[in-house]
Amino acid sequence: VPVLAHMTCVNARRDTVLSQADTLRQHGIQSIMALRGDLPPGMAPSDVSPYHHAVDLIRESLLKNLDDEIPHSIAVRIEEYVDRSETNSYINATLLLDRESHKGIVIGKGGEMIRKIGRDARLEIEKLTGRKIFLELRVKVMKNWRNDENLLRQLKIITDPS
Repeated sequence: VPVLAHMTCVNARRDTVLSQADTLRQHGIQSIMALRGDLPPGMAPSDVSPYHHAVDLIRESLLKNLDDEIPHSIAVRIEEYVDRSETNSYINATLLLDRESHKGIVIGKGGEMIRKIGRDARLEIEKLTGRKIFLELRVKVMKNWRNDENLLRQLKIITDPS
């Protein structure tokens, strides 16, 4: 049974994230998810709550639906979150994967899994926000994204020391 650790690292310094990951590895945990996103361009800080809830609920849907098959290096990046009317919102999210072989797991046969992940996440976001949500999920393979410091900063997994 693989053991998975989930770290939420918003605005964490790089050395702090790496130290915590090393500690987990010393305890035998090799699969570590450190997922969180930055605000998309044009989004105001007052919008942080719905945005971060969307990231968390999409991630929760991934964990629930993929069970033991969960790719261990996956991030959720919100590309766009727009309120289209008083009652409707549009969310475009990318699921960043480290390996091409994980893509088939996340998409599933005939797109069945990605639709289920999106449907479950959308329903939870709708419950939370009280709005009708149009959720578009895309899958992108970015080999070694966990080693790309610019991307980790963009996702707010690490920040520069202040």
